[in-house]
Amino acid sequence: MLESPVELGRDGAMFAVLALSRRFPTDVEPGFSSLLRLLEAETETEPVEREPHIPGREPNPSGREFGHARAENDIVRFAAARTLRNVATERPETALEAVDRFGPLLDDRNADVRATACEVFAVIAEERTPAVRPQLGKLVELLVSDPEHPVPWKAASALAELTDEYPEAFADAVVGDADELALFLRDPDPDVRGLGVAFLSYLAEYHPEAVERASEPLRTLLTDENPLIRANAVRTLRTANAVSPADLREVAKNDPDPDVRDVAATAVRRLRRQGEQGSKGSALE
Repeated sequence: MLESPVELGRDGAMFAVLALSRRFPTDVEPGFSSLLRLLEAETETEPVEREPHIPGREPNPSGREFGHARAENDIVRFAAARTLRNVATERPETALEAVDRFGPLLDDRNADVRATACEVFAVIAEERTPAVRPQLGKLVELLVSDPEHPVPWKAASALAELTDEYPEAFADAVVGDADELALFLRDPDPDVRGLGVAFLSYLAEYHPEAVERASEPLRTLLTDENPLIRANAVRTLRTANAVSPADLREVAKNDPDPDVRDVAATAVRRLRRQGEQGSKGSALE
């Protein structure tokens, strides 16, 4: 069935703008606010009541199905969202000026729009971290609860720009989510595993008891192929007191990377000092 030329023109124009933004994002920058309004509008197309078919009469050609019309709208919004991301990456100050308008898009029904909003917040946070601080809680919610790929990973990327500046706020926000964070540790991508360890390290710093539920997958990372991940797993487990001195001594003795061996040896010494201080305290009581 032929589509409305108006709809085809709208889709085609939006994808032409998207293609332009990939090569010349600054040329599209003047339309940034208009594209953002397109996402904000989110006009839901109501289903059309179809007339019953009467033999001998042509069916009403305007009776388009709700799902099809909504899919067309999603295509346009997808292209608009990607265009905004391309412009924001090149011109973060433009996105910063509109930072408050991106917050509601984290609740959008469309996963592509939510993911793009996360990407834009990551760009803004790199430019000015405090501007994204109000979204920390919502980004954590998307990280641990959003079921649609790639939203959790995009939320994680945005949070990675916030955690150094607001480690305690992040730890407080994920205190009940160690199980969900542990899923990152099982990912085949080392970047994802590394980010999972980093998030758990903040949790261990402020709520060490909460890391217990993630201690088993953390211990498996002591033999990870990536030395940085192994070192961070050692630090996180030691901070949470979720590893035995024997396991750490094994790493300190046999890890192939000298930096990881040093980190493990330092962790063993700290655990030993903690044990000695605990023994002295018990003797004085």
